[in-house]
Amino acid sequence: MPWDKRTVGFELCMMLSPFSDVVCYFASDLGGLSGVALILCNHVRSSAAPDLPRPMLPSVLVIVESFAASFDGDEASNKLLGLVAAQLDPDAVDPRGSLQAHFRCVEVVGVNPRSTIKARANVILGNIDHMRQDSNRARLTCGMNLNRGHFAALVDRMLSRYANQSTLSFSFATSSRAAGWCTERLTANLQDILAIMPSESWCFLLLCPLLASAIILACYPPGCHNFPITWLYDHLFRSSVETVINHHFVQGSSRTGFYATLARYLASYHKEVLAGNYSIALHKRNLAALKSYLKDTKTNNACLSCVVGTCGKVLHCGHAMCDTCIRTLASRSGSKSNSFLLSACPLCGEPNHKPAFRLMPPTAGVRALSLDGGGVKGIIPLVVLQSLEKELMFLDVPLHEHFDFVAGTSAGGLIAIGLFLMGWSTTECISKFEAIATKTFASSDTVSTLRRMRQLLVAFLRDWKHSSSAIEDAFKSDADVEVKMFNPLVSDTKVAVTSNTTTALNPEPCIFSNYNHSANAVTDSAYTVIRATDPARDVSLAQAATCTSAAPLFFKPVTLENIGTFQDGGLRHNNPVRICKWEIARVWPTKPTPDFALSIGTGKTASVSHVGCSLPYRKSLLRVYDSFMQSMDGERIWSEFNGSLSMADKERYHRVNITLRDPEPVLDDLSALESLKTTAMDAVRKGIDLRLMQDIVLASMFYFEFDKMPSWKGTSWLCEGSILCRLELSPDGRRALYERLLRSTAFFFVFGTPVSCIEPSLKGAPSFRRRIHFTLPTLADEVRITLGGITSAHLRISGLPRSAEGLLSLQQFDAPFGRSDHSMLEKPLPKLPVKRKRRQMADRSYRD
Repeated sequence: MPWDKRTVGFELCMMLSPFSDVVCYFASDLGGLSGVALILCNHVRSSAAPDLPRPMLPSVLVIVESFAASFDGDEASNKLLGLVAAQLDPDAVDPRGSLQAHFRCVEVVGVNPRSTIKARANVILGNIDHMRQDSNRARLTCGMNLNRGHFAALVDRMLSRYANQSTLSFSFATSSRAAGWCTERLTANLQDILAIMPSESWCFLLLCPLLASAIILACYPPGCHNFPITWLYDHLFRSSVETVINHHFVQGSSRTGFYATLARYLASYHKEVLAGNYSIALHKRNLAALKSYLKDTKTNNACLSCVVGTCGKVLHCGHAMCDTCIRTLASRSGSKSNSFLLSACPLCGEPNHKPAFRLMPPTAGVRALSLDGGGVKGIIPLVVLQSLEKELMFLDVPLHEHFDFVAGTSAGGLIAIGLFLMGWSTTECISKFEAIATKTFASSDTVSTLRRMRQLLVAFLRDWKHSSSAIEDAFKSDADVEVKMFNPLVSDTKVAVTSNTTTALNPEPCIFSNYNHSANAVTDSAYTVIRATDPARDVSLAQAATCTSAAPLFFKPVTLENIGTFQDGGLRHNNPVRICKWEIARVWPTKPTPDFALSIGTGKTASVSHVGCSLPYRKSLLRVYDSFMQSMDGERIWSEFNGSLSMADKERYHRVNITLRDPEPVLDDLSALESLKTTAMDAVRKGIDLRLMQDIVLASMFYFEFDKMPSWKGTSWLCEGSILCRLELSPDGRRALYERLLRSTAFFFVFGTPVSCIEPSLKGAPSFRRRIHFTLPTLADEVRITLGGITSAHLRISGLPRSAEGLLSLQQFDAPFGRSDHSMLEKPLPKLPVKRKRRQMADRSYRD
């Protein structure tokens, strides 16, 4: 398309016309009415109709020159519409309907070129003013009159969308939503909720008021514009709701009744919002009124509080809620900005005895751990982690606080469950691991060769060699209630263990996890996430442990009622580092690249491959066996994975493994356990990248966030923010951290400029905060901060590098229509109090 003056004007007109009261065309400058008709046709063809109600659409005023004593505007308007109809396809498009979808009305006005300029101007301005007043009255009547801030925000988003995507398709309903708003899961969530409704009447008694209240909560956070609820529902929710309800209800009368009941609740709740009630207070009241229904209604997928979210936390009563609802309905735990405390369940009212939920800071990155499988060789990663735990012990926090995501396979899966979900220390986990191995494999280590061969034959015939009862018993809770796999930690660490189905000729990989994926995560993948719809029937920790370690021939496949039959995860992902990479992108779509991903192996042999015709020919079964064993070689999997990474990502993925002195043992060789443990301890004493592990963990403790919006200072942006510690340290831990930073003369390097980690005026041991400032030419430039002194090399802190505008977006600074969690930006108090006139506060906190 040639970018001449006419083209640019046409593009600007199409972009800005939805924000205008009147669009005025001078026919004499455009080739007469036929030229105007061509422009209107191009407008209809080139852009989708805006999703605005008719009162907000612009009016078209066409000025034509006429020497007639009287001018018939209606006749001229009909002529214009006829010209438009002639240029559009009359069989496919209704010309009047097409124009009405883009414009409120089209009028033609004649001016006499022989009259004075003032007279002509009065005619034109009089008509424009009349149209503008009609438009303003209509907008006020339907509640669509935007304030200056909302108007500017929508114009900016329209121009940004066009600049970035070169498209004139723009949704006002979507673009005017709160920061963090998302309804990607609404359809699936409604299906999950309907599946647990005991009867059709509950759809009217529970789902209708619950859904209506959730929609009001999502549509009217602090800072929003009070758009009509019918318009918002039609453009944001109707399609998903009708898709599910039309499929669920067989009788048309039930569907009609549901929609009518939902509409009544929406109208009633919106009326209360217009009367000055806050949507969050209204929603809490509605949840309390529905608690008799919600008490025994539970699901691990759909958040019953907001309906649109995915469950991320489980309360003491068993109800699960999404992270957004935790931030919305909970109170902050003291001065900790990312810790939230719920004293009682908002759904059933029962006391919640769990400690404060800790959420990942929005600008912090992901710290990942991947644990290989290998039977008795699982003692090796345990020894490595025990050494890392000892090095970090001065911080007085458990090891699992240093990781956000953990993936484990087989023995690695047992370690992941033990350390991160059962809460064992590494020392306790080593003791448990040795006890499990002794109980499970002892019989095969003490019998004669003949008897062992007989046992192998029996195992081959019955398809398993060892009982998994010792594994199952070790991971059962001491309490009577089974601990479920979906029981997210208050520390927010995500844990996944791999397994494989046995229902197909080619085993299909799957994972058991203590979390759900993000609502806007990519849904297609090479594996499935196993989750029961009914929380009571979900996979327990003990079941997940037996599934991930059920190696063929060694253990019997595990059948879970109403879910499936599973076997060892190592068949497809014995080194789960790829699972780790994929899951990070699915759980945290805005942070697909981790701060670091630490992959720990279960030992490797210093073998040399020989190629040549001198090698003896091997039988087909042996070749198949060799191929199968190579597919389970964790070190080989790592080499292939590492080779597929970009140079930038290679710096973030690290591998720790040790070379075995003896030939690699079979996974049930109990006699090799002590030797493996000794070899691992010797390797740790000699170094084996332990300092690197400690350094990257220490550097990722710290993250940066802006304290306020950057300000333009003539030639650059002045940025002010703080480097914070993501760990919730005890007073002893904070003192130990400050002592270590002082002793090592630690510095943060802000764009290469050293800044001492501890402020000179610091007294005592408060929560860590180091305020810094710097300048940037543009907000698209990356923020780069590294840590040195306490580490052996300069290492980037968590979440960086990332552009300043990316960090601001994660912190939701740009939220002209509010935030989905109903929070408000905390504004710092002025340094010197000044006397001000008493006035009504326009902005206030909406959090109870």
